[in-house]
Amino acid sequence: MARTFPDGWEALEAAGAIPFEIATLRRLAAELPDEFSVFHGVHWTRLDHGYSVYGEIDFIVVGPQGQVVLIEQKSGVLAETPEGLIKVYPTKRKNVAAQIQRSVDSLQSSFRHGHAGVGMAVDYLLYCPDYRVRSPATAGIASERIVDANKAAQLATRIRAIIEAIPPIATVSAAVVRSFLSDEFELAPDPSALVGQARKLTTRLAESAESVLLLCYNRPLADHLSHLAPAGTRVATFHMLADQQLRMQGTHVDFHGMGAFDQLAAAFIAAEPQRQERVDVVIVDEGQDFEQPWANVLAPV
Repeated sequence: MARTFPDGWEALEAAGAIPFEIATLRRLAAELPDEFSVFHGVHWTRLDHGYSVYGEIDFIVVGPQGQVVLIEQKSGVLAETPEGLIKVYPTKRKNVAAQIQRSVDSLQSSFRHGHAGVGMAVDYLLYCPDYRVRSPATAGIASERIVDANKAAQLATRIRAIIEAIPPIATVSAAVVRSFLSDEFELAPDPSALVGQARKLTTRLAESAESVLLLCYNRPLADHLSHLAPAGTRVATFHMLADQQLRMQGTHVDFHGMGAFDQLAAAFIAAEPQRQERVDVVIVDEGQDFEQPWANVLAPV
């Protein structure tokens, strides 16, 4: 069984916190060998024309000789266009290949900066468990670097094959890479700074005896904010909220099936929130990544 960083995600799963990547993390931990390490929710930062740009890599798998595979997971439907695979959000479109390349470049740049210009032995993989890529030739990503819905069961096998094909770098051991990636968590935007205004607002609302829900798109951030938000504030991701409220109504979603998170969202959207579940104020972080039907269902929460 592979080691996972940070640990503790099993407790979140047992408590019903079911974010996008939890099923994948469980699979990687179970199916990869003991000498492999799996990092999840790794944040990176870089400067772009004088501004700080932040991003997140869903998973990074470190092999026994320090080889690295970055995994970008795209749940739900993708658009196949002449420009390549596109993930469509309510207010923007993201080119998947370009997003992966930015993550690879930024992580390599950060590593070289602290290791005398020596880079990591790195490759990448796109994992889209809910979508079958019809035209790999126009995806903008090499077909052998795509694990879609038809090949989801091969995820761990494909990762091992990629790692075995990467020539290791003698001076960059697995321990060195793990140490670097552990530090990368500290490069994430400071959650206490992000929640500053929300803290002031929720404190005022709490003094007014109003109930507050702080909703995040990003699970690691939600976990951290739960420790920083004022007492009495509920903190969750959209899918955590959906799962919690559906369970309260006696509805359970099978997370082992294909398209489970889309089914969860659809069931939540179709359900009528019960009066005791509703709150006075909903604060949404990273709202640009919420799909419009998600936003619509939050109004009566």
